[in-house]
Amino acid sequence: MNTRGTGRRLVDLYRPVYDAPCLFFLERRRRMIRIHGPAIDPSDLRGETRVGANILIEDEEYVICVDGRFGSAADKVVKRLDSRNKKKILFLSHSHGDHIGGLDKELSKNNDVAVLICQDPASLNRKYSDEARRNIEKLEALITKAKKKHVSVIFAKDGQRFEYGDIVFYTYRDQPSSARNTETYINQGSLCLWLPEVGFLYTGDTGADCAEENDLDPAVATGFHHGNWLAYLHARNLKARGCLYYWDDDYSTKMTDFLMTGRRNAKRAGMTVFDLHDDINIIAFKCKGVIYKGGKAYRFQCSYAGPASFKATTLTVVYDVLSGKYGKGDSRVTKLLDDGFNPGSVQGWVNKFAGVLK
Repeated sequence: MNTRGTGRRLVDLYRPVYDAPCLFFLERRRRMIRIHGPAIDPSDLRGETRVGANILIEDEEYVICVDGRFGSAADKVVKRLDSRNKKKILFLSHSHGDHIGGLDKELSKNNDVAVLICQDPASLNRKYSDEARRNIEKLEALITKAKKKHVSVIFAKDGQRFEYGDIVFYTYRDQPSSARNTETYINQGSLCLWLPEVGFLYTGDTGADCAEENDLDPAVATGFHHGNWLAYLHARNLKARGCLYYWDDDYSTKMTDFLMTGRRNAKRAGMTVFDLHDDINIIAFKCKGVIYKGGKAYRFQCSYAGPASFKATTLTVVYDVLSGKYGKGDSRVTKLLDDGFNPGSVQGWVNKFAGVLK
């Protein structure tokens, strides 16, 4: 648990917090945690069945870019990351091309990355196959590039704890128990990222058995190796552990069995399933999590206690939403959160004004 606040000036400890126009009161300054999954544009596929995985985790000080897709989708990861004026941490679950692309481009383009967290190449078996050797060489090249730019490189250990600002997470290394799927097996232990206070599990290319072996109880979990490593038995076990939401972190126009297995099994086990045909946003505050998806807000309990602090919901932002400046649907939520507004509060006032205008 983060213990912040010592040594701050009084003026820094408090600031106005608003949840409606013309409401003024003081609240102790803390940080809300946000997780953002950017939508995947079908044009990024360019003949591929998928573009890979990426999420951003942030508080008011840090943004952690977890994996980075590939191709033109990786360019969008870099653009999105650069739009967040915060200290940058890069987290690479493993060095497959559909995960490493955006991180490599970020290091090539910019000099403001603070930390790279990844596997230790020396712990991987480059003799397993030619593809494994090539993946390890890509990882080594990324590490070399990071060090040349004076980026701190951390080789994550199984069960290691990390803390940046108010974001606390653990890394676990998993090896699927079967070699039947060679592409999965040669990742030789993809890292997963676990935020216990939020109840969020990013799985990289791990199997669902990673959650069971490490006694993790997520409320929200992303697609295990793009969905094909979530067997029904594991889905049922996850649901029994309290997993309510399954986030399919990839996109396919062909909807192959490779990508659909996890969705089907998660639904069959009773979980709500989200895709990335549009943005997904999760915020955690006051021991509750809120998922914004498909024009709805899905709520779950968590242990992260920091209260939310949003900007004022003003007539200006209400007008901007009504005039279309913030777009529509889930992308509107993303833009409102980017600008520091409470999407629920803003939408409530938008609905009131829309009713008056009618």
